[in-house]
Amino acid sequence: MNGIDNLDYFMQHLQVSQSEFCRIAGITPTRLSQMRTRKSGFSEDVMQAIIAAYPNLSLNWLVSGKGEMWLREEAGSLQQINVNNGVMENSPLTATYKAGLCAECEAKLQEANDKIIKLQDELLSLYKKQTQ
Repeated sequence: MNGIDNLDYFMQHLQVSQSEFCRIAGITPTRLSQMRTRKSGFSEDVMQAIIAAYPNLSLNWLVSGKGEMWLREEAGSLQQINVNNGVMENSPLTATYKAGLCAECEAKLQEANDKIIKLQDELLSLYKKQTQ
């Protein structure tokens, strides 16, 4: 499978249409169609938009199909982490987070977020070098 095939699988997994996915990621359906037609793969800005919209999606899996689709999964339920507010609204952790996580847990979540962002940036950089 290539990146576009992986993206199609991801959208099916989320049960979202292409237009809904594009709206959430902030990319145009035309742009996605062009990538599909040209089989050009992902541009850096499209990958950044996708990762910004779905921070728990593994960039490595999206581009190469290797590894797990999700960066973090526990007991069959996604633990979705968002840098801006700690937990995404549709995450099973939302109620716990809103009730108030202990300071130690919040620090660990932030540390994990920082590591994820750093790794995503490194992967984007490597991908950019590879495609040049």
